[in-house]
Amino acid sequence: MLRTIKTKMLCAIVSIVLASVAVTTLLSYFLMKNFNDEGTQRNLASLVDGQTISIGEWVETRERMVTSLKTAALEPDPLGAFRQVAIAGKLTNVYAGYADKTSKLLNSEGLPAGYDPTASPWYKTAEATGKPTVTAPYRDPVTKQLVVSFPVPIFQNGDLRAVVSGDIRMNTIVDTIRTMKPTPSSFAFIVDSAGEIVAHPEAGLILNRAENLSDWLTPENIKDLVGKAELREVTIGGKRFLLRGAAVPNTNWMLIVALDVAEGNAGLHALVLWSTVVAALITILSLVVAGAVVSRSFVRLSRVQDAMQAIASGSGDLTQRLAEDGTDEVGKIAASFNVFVEKIHAILSQVRDVSRSVDTAASEIASGNRDLSSRTEMASANLQETAAAMEEVDATGRNAAASVVQATDEASGASQAARTGHDKVTIATDTMARVEQSSERVGNITSIIEGIAFQTNILALNAAVEAARAGEQGRGFAVVATEVRGLAQRSASAAKEIKALIEATVEQVREGSRLVRQAGESINLSVERIDRVAAIMSDVARSAREQSHGIEEITRSVSDLDEMTQRNAALVEQAAAASASLKEHAAILSQELSVFVL
Repeated sequence: MLRTIKTKMLCAIVSIVLASVAVTTLLSYFLMKNFNDEGTQRNLASLVDGQTISIGEWVETRERMVTSLKTAALEPDPLGAFRQVAIAGKLTNVYAGYADKTSKLLNSEGLPAGYDPTASPWYKTAEATGKPTVTAPYRDPVTKQLVVSFPVPIFQNGDLRAVVSGDIRMNTIVDTIRTMKPTPSSFAFIVDSAGEIVAHPEAGLILNRAENLSDWLTPENIKDLVGKAELREVTIGGKRFLLRGAAVPNTNWMLIVALDVAEGNAGLHALVLWSTVVAALITILSLVVAGAVVSRSFVRLSRVQDAMQAIASGSGDLTQRLAEDGTDEVGKIAASFNVFVEKIHAILSQVRDVSRSVDTAASEIASGNRDLSSRTEMASANLQETAAAMEEVDATGRNAAASVVQATDEASGASQAARTGHDKVTIATDTMARVEQSSERVGNITSIIEGIAFQTNILALNAAVEAARAGEQGRGFAVVATEVRGLAQRSASAAKEIKALIEATVEQVREGSRLVRQAGESINLSVERIDRVAAIMSDVARSAREQSHGIEEITRSVSDLDEMTQRNAALVEQAAAASASLKEHAAILSQELSVFVL
C-alpha cells in the first residue's frame, strides 16, 4: 500500500497533523473540562451561597418582625400591631396563642369553634425550642394552603405566657426556588434536617421524603453534602445531576441545587464537536497543501525514475542527460545520475569498440586457421606418400639383402670353380667394389633423408608454435608450410635415388654373379679368392641389413612426423572452432549493446 516515498511522506504529514490536532483537541478538551468543572463549582457555590444568605435574611427579617410583637401580643388589643407587621412582612396572617388556650388572630375566618392554639404545631414548636424558630411546612387549617410559621415564645417570670406567630405561604419560597435554574433542566429544592422536602418546583413533592427523588438523598448524605466544595453526581429521574448544598441560616433547612450534567457540559460537547470538525478541515487542507508541495518536489525525481526505468528496460538513450536545476536532494540525485550515465556510456562505448575488434580478429584467426588446416592436411598427405615410398625402399633393400645372401651361397658352391677363373674373379671383385661404392652412396643418401626428417620435425614444431600464436603472426604459417613441402619433395627425390641406386646395385650384383659364375666355370683352383669373395659378400649382406634397418628408422620418423602433423591439424581445427565461438560471442555482445543509444 505504502510503496512510494511520496505516499509515505503524505501519510507521515497527515499522521503528524492528525496527531497534533488530536493532541491539541484532547488537551483543549481536558483544559476546558477542568475550567468547566471549576466554573460550574464556582457558579453553583455562588448561586447556592447567595440564595441561602438571601433566604436566611428573609427568614431572619420575618422572625424579627414577629419578635417585635411580643409586647403587643400581651396587650388587650394587639390586632393593630399584627396588621402592620403583616403588611410589612407580606404575612398572610399574624396571631397569638395564650397559655389559657385563647387566641387572637388577625384573620380568624374559618377558624373552628373551640380552637385550642396550644395544640397547634407552631405553638408546640415554640414551646419546645423556647426561642424563635421556623416550622416545617403545613396546611393552614383556615386557608388550607401550605404555609410556614415563625412562632416566637413569650415568657414572663420563666413561664410561657403566649406564643406569637406569623404565617407566610410556601408559594413565596417556591417562587424563589423556581428562579434558581442554572440550565433549563436544572432545579433547586429545600430539605430539612429530617430529610423532608420543604420547597420544590413541583408542588406535589413538597412534604415528601428526599429519597423519593434519589436513593442517595438520605439525611446523612444530605448533611455530608452541605458545606463541601465538591459536587456530588446522582441520578434523578433517569438523568445525571450534580448536587451542591448549603445550610440556610437561622433554620434547619438545606438548599440544594441540582445541575443537569448534559446541559452543564453542552458547551464542552460543542467544543469537542467543533474541534473535531476543525481537525478534519485542517487535515484535509494539510493533505491538499502537502500533496501539492510534495508532488511539485517529486516531479524531477519522477524524471530520474523514468530515466532509470528506460535504462533498466534495455532501451535507454545514454546520450540523454537530466537537468541539474536546484540544489536540493533531487538536484544532487540528477547530477549523480548524469555522472553515472556518463561513465556507463564511456564503458559501453569501449565494450562496443572492443567487441568489434574481437569480431574482426576472430574472423582473421578463423581465416588463418582454415588456411593452415588446409596446408597441414596437404603436408600430412605428402608425408603419407613419403612413408609409403620409404616402405617400398625398405622392401627393395630387404630383397637386395636376400639376393646378396643367395649370391654368397652360390659363391661358396663355386669356390672350386673359382680357382680356375682368377681373372674373372678379379672382374667380379671389381664389380663388387662398385657395389660397395653404390652402398656408400646409399648410406650418404640415407643421411640426407635423416637430416631432412630432422629438419621437417623442427619445422613442424615451429608450425605448432605459429598455430598457437595465431594473430598477426599467422603469415608465418605459409613459410613453414612451404619449407615442409620442400623437405617432403627432397625426401621423395632421395627415396627415388635410393631406389635407383639399389636397382643399379642389384643389377651390378647380378652382373657380378654372372661373372662369378663364369669365373667359377673357368677357375677351379681359386678357392681362397672365392672364399675371400664370399667373405666380402657377407659384408655386403650385413651392410644391406644395416641399410634396411636405417630405412625402417626413416619410415618410423616419417610416420611420427605424419602423426604430429595430424595432431597439428586437429589443434588447428580446435583453434578454428574457438575462433568461431569467439566471433559468435562477439556478435552476441554487439547485439546486446545495440539496444543502447551511445
